[in-house]
Parts: sequence; structure tokens; C-alpha cells
Amino acid sequence: GQFLDQVNALKTNMILLKAVADEDGDGKIDITYFPNRQLSMRRDMLNRTVWQARTRIGNNVYAELPISLETQQGFNLAELTADLVKNNTHLEGLVIETGNEFLCAVQNKTWDAACSQKINQVFKIKERTKEKAKYYANISSNYQTALKISLKNKKVDGLKPLIEHSLTYSDFLYIEFDPVRHPEIFKAIQKQLQQLSDKQIQRLIFSFTVNPNATKREWKQYQYDYQTLKNLSVQKIGINNYHLEEGQYIQENLYRELSTTSSPLTYRNPYEHNLAKGAK
Repeated sequence: GQFLDQVNALKTNMILLKAVADEDGDGKIDITYFPNRQLSMRRDMLNRTVWQARTRIGNNVYAELPISLETQQGFNLAELTADLVKNNTHLEGLVIETGNEFLCAVQNKTWDAACSQKINQVFKIKERTKEKAKYYANISSNYQTALKISLKNKKVDGLKPLIEHSLTYSDFLYIEFDPVRHPEIFKAIQKQLQQLSDKQIQRLIFSFTVNPNATKREWKQYQYDYQTLKNLSVQKIGINNYHLEEGQYIQENLYRELSTTSSPLTYRNPYEHNLAKGAK
């Protein structure tokens, strides 16, 4: 309820929900939020959230699963995806978090045999998940997949060939990083974007890992960086790891950037009551 109210106030059109979690903090996924045949289910929370996000606030919903479930823990990601979509038919698609599998590809323009093998393994796993999902996906939705990568340093020489290669096999490439904490990464990305066609750029999703404790100057920088990407023809830009307790900071500082509506008449600040109480 509260989560959807806060997201609705931002007037966005897409939500990405993590479908699994590392409950005991040992670095391995051990629970899911949907019924399945391989892992323990914490609670069947996903189905209700997906349904309400679609019907109450009109957002398209994607679920995220890490590829490490198969590459490191030995689970069958395709079968897990089948269970996910079977129990959540209103999902728009799946985002596969690739961990470090693409690290060698991002950092180097040319890939050695070991790196190519890793990349091809990711694509094969992705294809199997999509093949399984199509049997259960809602026929009225265009089920899509995205491969998600996190950028950790400014060495992104291989980003252009990776984008070109990835978009042959998946619908989108999802790239996350913090442009304020790592301006050198953002500078390198801008350089790479200038070498891509508009058609390639349209299939990129960028997500900023925002520091909720950012200073006023840093919030201004996030705003500027959003506009910089938009000026480079990037259409899909969001934020990563949104939490309820941080919602007010996001609303007050990034509403204009995240909102899909430009009309001030539709703006509603869900935190006005909190502000009023604080003023007393």
C-alpha cells in the first residue's frame, strides 16, 4: 500500500521488483517471493504487488533474478523463471542481473576465449528463460528480457561492442551506476553513447544508484546527469534500490526527472503531512 502510493506520486511508468533475497546474509539466495519448485518461499508477495501496480497505478512491472542462481548455486534459472511467470502472468518481463559475468567484456574492446565463453553462457541461460516464460506469459503483453550490469570503474572500453552483441540476443541492456560518486564512469559512458545509433540507445535502460543522504549540491548533480542522458537521446532512466524510508528525498529532489507527466496540475506530494507536522 504505502510503497505503491509513494511510487504513484512519482508518476513513473515502470517498476523493477527483486523476486528473491539473501535472507541470512551469507551471499547466497535462499528465499523467493513467489511459489516455485526449487527454493523456499518467504511469502507470496510478488503476485499481489504486480497486480496492484498494474491496476492501481498503471505501472509496467518487471521482476529481477540473478544469474548467480544458476552459475554459482546450481539452480535451473529457466525453470525458476517458468514458476515466476506462471504465478505472475501480468509481468512485462524479466531482468537478469549478470553479476561479474560481463566484467571482462565491459573492460576490454576485444575478448579472449574465456571471456567469450562467459558471455555466451549468459546468453544461453537468457534464451532458456525466455523460452520457458513464453508458455505462461500473458498474451496481451509483449514479454521482454533485459540483461543487467553494474559498472564499478571507468574502464568501459568494451561497452560499445557488448551493447551491440547483447542487443542481438536480448530486448534491453540495463546499466546501473552512481554518476555522482563515480563521475569518471559517467564521463566514459557519455563517450560511448556518442558512438551508438539512436536505435541502439533506445534499447538501453540506465538506473542511477542514488545516495539518499546526498547533499543539496549532489542532488543538483543527479538532476544535471539525468538531463545529460536525456540530451543524448536516452529515454529509459530510473533509480536503483528504492526504499520506503528514502522516498521523501527522492520525491523532493528527483520528481521532475523521474515523472512521465509534465503537468503541474497532477502533482501531489505524499509527504506534505510530514512536512506540516515538522513545522509545528
